[in-house]
Amino acid sequence: MKKIPITVTKKPFQELRIRDTELRVYSSGRIDRFHKRWDCWRIVKVKPDKKGYLRIEIDGKTIRCNRIVYYAFNRSTFDLFDSKVEIDHKNRDKTDNCITNLRIATHGQNVRNRKTRSDNRCGEKNISPVYIAKGDYWCWKITVQDNGKKHTRKFRAGSGPIPEILPPIPQEVKETRNDMLDKHHGEFANYGN
Repeated sequence: MKKIPITVTKKPFQELRIRDTELRVYSSGRIDRFHKRWDCWRIVKVKPDKKGYLRIEIDGKTIRCNRIVYYAFNRSTFDLFDSKVEIDHKNRDKTDNCITNLRIATHGQNVRNRKTRSDNRCGEKNISPVYIAKGDYWCWKITVQDNGKKHTRKFRAGSGPIPEILPPIPQEVKETRNDMLDKHHGEFANYGN
């Protein structure tokens, strides 16, 4: 008798039940819902919230899609409804819910991965021009926060007040900032963009 090879294929999705709703969650971030009325699976309609995160509604409660996708593939690491646990998008794109783009984070770690603020005068994260009145000069100041402590470094840039049009930030200042972010923020270090 000839042996028949058995092929085991891994499902491209994880099945998940939230309350009375059956879901299929794909590693790409797609979520399907089983509709009992039509006896079939359909893609869930997602809506962005005010902050840009994609959400779905289940039994009158809205849940962020990134939490559902991460939970489906990592059920033992956190409780889906625990608001203290945050899910961070590595590439900072709130609509990219691919499982490889998501990671569990504390609020502090999630904040570290933010983009450069729009009100940043020099356009570089964690760097700002500061006037030192006592010596009548200005400098580039690097500030990195870690566990409630501020770590700073200053690089003298010029005499007198801060100019209206800032000169380019020296590479040495950017490299020092990057080293400080790597040291204090680790894998959540974000240099801007």
